Amino acid sequence: MLNLLRHTLPVVCLFVINLPVWAQWVKPKVYIDPKGIRYSQQQFDSIRTANTGKPIAQMDVIQKENETQITFEVLAVNPNDLFKAKWIGKLLPTFSLKDIQGNTYSNSSLKGKLIVINFWSTTCVPCIKEMPLLSDLMAKYRGRNIVFIAPAPESALQIQKLLARHRFTYTILPQAQTLFSALTIEGYPYHFIISPTGIIEDIYTGSSFNPQTNEAILDNRLVAAIDKALENH
Repeated sequence: MLNLLRHTLPVVCLFVINLPVWAQWVKPKVYIDPKGIRYSQQQFDSIRTANTGKPIAQMDVIQKENETQITFEVLAVNPNDLFKAKWIGKLLPTFSLKDIQGNTYSNSSLKGKLIVINFWSTTCVPCIKEMPLLSDLMAKYRGRNIVFIAPAPESALQIQKLLARHRFTYTILPQAQTLFSALTIEGYPYHFIISPTGIIEDIYTGSSFNPQTNEAILDNRLVAAIDKALENH
């Protein structure tokens, strides 16, 4: 999945060691479009401003001896919007997965309940950072007709090693590659809200962070969507 460049890119800084004999040099960034045209940081900032509202996708990052090359493309349509348009209103693909304790979860076993799904991975840093927030979110709805599940592509053993260090109270479904493939999910995290009849009602991608502290924060859109779904069902 394309890694969208949101808001601002990191500023290239030159850190000078306070010694008279040497200084550390930071390689400049060069931005390259699909035609191979090179742009400086300032020129790229102008491109980004001129295309406000359009997603800019980072295709690749190549470290050269004297520069960092970043290939990019201005997209006409946000791929996340295309993904949502493809799946919202459709039935969740058929699945049958076991949790870490060996209990089976499937479309039929969850029928009649509102389902909140967090597609994540043990290799996804934003996923790990939002685990405590999602655990608190789940606690808020305790006793309601709602289940929270978290499919992941890794094995139960890999996941258990991570859970020894991080709190996550969703029902975790390891080795869920088949469901990821059925939905063509290639990045993390994804949050799905499924109606009691199995219809995908809402999808949210990515994680939210406080720009001042860089700490994970809960996406209020997800909370509002869950509340709305509970009211409707």
